[in-house]
Amino acid sequence: MSTDNNKALILNYMELVAAGDIDAALNLAADDATFWHPMAGTHNKEQLREQFKQLGTLMSSFSSKVVSITAEADRVSVEVEAQAETTTGRQYKNQYHFMFVIRDGKISESREYVDSAPVVAAFF
Repeated sequence: MSTDNNKALILNYMELVAAGDIDAALNLAADDATFWHPMAGTHNKEQLREQFKQLGTLMSSFSSKVVSITAEADRVSVEVEAQAETTTGRQYKNQYHFMFVIRDGKISESREYVDSAPVVAAFF
């Protein structure tokens, strides 16, 4: 795939996640895809689906905005700003960096980098 196609794939994934359509988002990932998060470690698609479900029960609202996207070869880098309100009324704002690896038109790997302090303050 071209870098433009890779970027479009990731933008679609990010839009689906922001809209809460996790099943459609994960359909864009390979069956053997891995997802790494600094606070949760490495997970497969089904484990990530469960994490999204659990996280969804903790938020009454969520929105995100792609700030920048860069692609080279099979890698796509995305900066994202997100905000949410928890079901307990806490406000959450954070900035993320995602590094995706694309293989055969599907997400094969995702690494998510985020400041853990706002996550802990809002959700724990």
